[in-house]
Amino acid sequence: MLPTADAALTDRDPGLPSLRTLLDPDALRERLAALLPAGAEPPMRVRVDLLDYLPGGPGRPARAAAVLEYADRTRRAVLTAHPADSGLPEPPAGEARPRPAPSAPGALDTGELDDPGWPGTLADPEHGLTATAAAADPDLPALRHFTSAAGAFAPLPGGRVRTLRHEPGRRWTGRAEDADGRPGYAVRCRAGGVNVAAHLALAAAGVPVPDIGRVSRYGVLATRWVPGGTLADLLAAADPASADALAAAGALLARIHAVAPPRELPGPGPAPDTAAAARAVAALLPDLAERAAAVAGAARAAVERADRAGDPPVLSPGAFSADRLAAGERLSPLHLERVRVTHPAEDLAEFAAGEIAAGRVPAGAPLERVLGPLLDGYLAAAPRGGTAACRALAARTAGALLRRAVRPFRHRDPHWPERTAELLAAAEVLSNG
Repeated sequence: MLPTADAALTDRDPGLPSLRTLLDPDALRERLAALLPAGAEPPMRVRVDLLDYLPGGPGRPARAAAVLEYADRTRRAVLTAHPADSGLPEPPAGEARPRPAPSAPGALDTGELDDPGWPGTLADPEHGLTATAAAADPDLPALRHFTSAAGAFAPLPGGRVRTLRHEPGRRWTGRAEDADGRPGYAVRCRAGGVNVAAHLALAAAGVPVPDIGRVSRYGVLATRWVPGGTLADLLAAADPASADALAAAGALLARIHAVAPPRELPGPGPAPDTAAAARAVAALLPDLAERAAAVAGAARAAVERADRAGDPPVLSPGAFSADRLAAGERLSPLHLERVRVTHPAEDLAEFAAGEIAAGRVPAGAPLERVLGPLLDGYLAAAPRGGTAACRALAARTAGALLRRAVRPFRHRDPHWPERTAELLAAAEVLSNG
């Protein structure tokens, strides 16, 4: 039986008959098993790792990155609930292309991505459900390109590829391991291509960034694996070295902000859209609509007032957070595919929101306590004392929390209604401060 909040979503969107199936792991496993060709082994368990869906968009499908667990292997698939009466799309050309054998020289085992346990596309026209291999995602051709020539991006004969994060139609991140299971490369596939200009600019300025192995115009970037854990691992373990690591992370951010944005990057865009975040919360939990809109309005007004100061934009690593900073021999940003040009306070706001969302600091704590040594390290290293990076910081953090409020639902947290309400409440405190 579906939890109350999930059941309410399906009741409000009868135009997606298979949405209920995507939200119910047992029903999903049974439906997939019924669609398999004769002789195919059904997965023991199926779980949705990330769900791309918000109600209120007529004609919009729901897409899920799914994990299929077999007795001896794990596979990845893209599942799509199509709108009723829309008809199912034709399978993408080339999706059944045979992959290179793992034993071939230079080949990697990409079976997790291109061999879900059945050939081609599983289709249920009656209920509007399709299932394909992750690599057959028609909106992410970069992933198909990578799996067709994985050894060229990560030359680890006899190794294999594992998924770290997959957002259907947008991006995939994984690691390539050697034959002994040691990570050798991080691989990122993005819809719309990749731009390594900022990566190269940071490296030229002496900022420690992962070494580029290979980049493709199809949207694939392979970098050398950075050994060790992340800053989030240190913080979660309450490691005594975490305070020094936080200060170093602040200084690292100041170094990144001091690098001139390369001309190949687009200029600064508008401030993050808090109104859209509020609408997303309202679509999932209508009872929170008024509160979410109030947070969005207050945060937007405060940011607009602060931006009249005319602070110069800076190079931002994008999505600056503790789980995106390697903490091995030296701190290093791990994910640079979202590099952008923006206001310097946005990165500190993102980091603060991440710490609050992770529960490592109490909601309602002053931002000086939330950021702690990281803010000290940043201010000590930033030119002109980092005044701009603190402008409207509370309002920007409120907006960042509001944008995070739908993540528990998207990642299928069983307690997502409560977590969403908690994140909204934390945003309210900051927007009213």
